[in-house]
Amino acid sequence: MMAGLIFSVVNSVLKPIVTILALPAILLTLGLFTLIVNGFMVYISLALAPGISMTFAHSIIAGIILSLVNYIISSALVFAAGKKRSNMSIDTILPYVTLGSAVLMIIAILLQQRGASLGAGFGSSGELFTTRRGF
Repeated sequence: MMAGLIFSVVNSVLKPIVTILALPAILLTLGLFTLIVNGFMVYISLALAPGISMTFAHSIIAGIILSLVNYIISSALVFAAGKKRSNMSIDTILPYVTLGSAVLMIIAILLQQRGASLGAGFGSSGELFTTRRGF
C-alpha cells in the first residue's frame, strides 16, 4: 500500500512539472511521449518505494497499462454518467480509479517471482533459452 501512496503523491506533485518540461517532446511525437512520462512516474515511485524494483522498460510498460486502464474506466464512467445524470462527477471518482489501478499494479509486482519476469507470476516459465549463435 505504501507504493500506491507514493505513486499517488508522485503523480499529483511531480507529473505536472515533468509534463510541462517534456512538452516539446510531447508535441513533437503527437502525444506519444506521455507514455514515457507515465513510465517515468512509475519508475520514480518504485525507486522511492522500499523493497520494490523494476527496470525502466518495464516501468514504461506498466505506465502504458495504467494509462489504458484509467482511460477505459474513465470513459465508462463518463458514458454511465451521461446516461444517468447523477450528482457524481468524474472528478470525484477519478482519484479512486487511479488508486485502484495503482493497487492492481502493486499486486502484479508482488506476484512476480524473484529474478523472473512478470509473466512468471502468471504461470509462464519466464526463462530465456539461448543457443550458441544467440537467442
